[in-house]
Amino acid sequence: MEKLFNWDVQDVNLHCGGLNRHGEYTVQDRVPGYKAIIRTDNKAVLGVVKEGFCSVTNETLMDLCTLIEDTGAKVLSHGEFGEGRKVYIQFDSDLMPRDTISELAKDEVQSKLVLANGHGGSLSFSLLSTLVRIICENTFTTAMSEGDKLFRFKHTISIKERMSEVEDYIIDVGRATSKVIDVFKDMSNKSLEQGFDAEKWFSRFFSLDKKPRQVTHNGHKAWTEAKYSTRGEGILHKVMTAYDSEPLIKTTTWGLFNAVTNYIDHHANSKNDDYIMLGQGARIKQQAYRKLHKLTYA
Repeated sequence: MEKLFNWDVQDVNLHCGGLNRHGEYTVQDRVPGYKAIIRTDNKAVLGVVKEGFCSVTNETLMDLCTLIEDTGAKVLSHGEFGEGRKVYIQFDSDLMPRDTISELAKDEVQSKLVLANGHGGSLSFSLLSTLVRIICENTFTTAMSEGDKLFRFKHTISIKERMSEVEDYIIDVGRATSKVIDVFKDMSNKSLEQGFDAEKWFSRFFSLDKKPRQVTHNGHKAWTEAKYSTRGEGILHKVMTAYDSEPLIKTTTWGLFNAVTNYIDHHANSKNDDYIMLGQGARIKQQAYRKLHKLTYA
């Protein structure tokens, strides 16, 4: 397979330095108990660690990558952050659920595998499952914090001694992720009660209240009929349009969830990836999932 990283790491002993009586800088005694982790290409120092730290090289990462590919996975992306202190490879895998939630609406949800490693003590060696597509360091951080950990090895243990466990872990994480997809399927099959007021649910979810406004006409003050604000009307119009556009699932909790995520992903700060993936947009989608999970299993 193609070599994804054209550099590796090596351990280097640390030594004290100082000025002699002639004002010249000289290397003195070795620092006991510590070592530096450096890149082999540009000699950049990636971290200073204790002597017991066991580096996981990029070559070892590629060995595991080959093993994962042998299970049917394909490399989706790879990269490095912090001058190489953190590296990752993301995979599409046939072992991970690639399932259609609603046969009628053709909604598809797919998990991805991420193999990640930190050089110089910046990150444990990990394999995890995530729905997040890594495109930058922010999405990498999100995937690492919110993804389901398949395994995590500390650098005090040789990864090569545990490579045989990887395939079993991949299968396990596939099973764990399938549980989430089972929830989505249950949402698509959960019919809302007859007479359910979707507009009322959306207005409560987005905290939109109808309020009267005071107006002056011919010198007399009066109150208008209670209405949503212009912003509120805009939100309701967009979510209801998305909700009504999927008649085959609109009467389910999955339909409500899709309308919320459609609004966040395509209308509310739609040009701001951080809002959708990391910020308030992501929190709104998580809140919708929690509320509709509760409604699905009520």
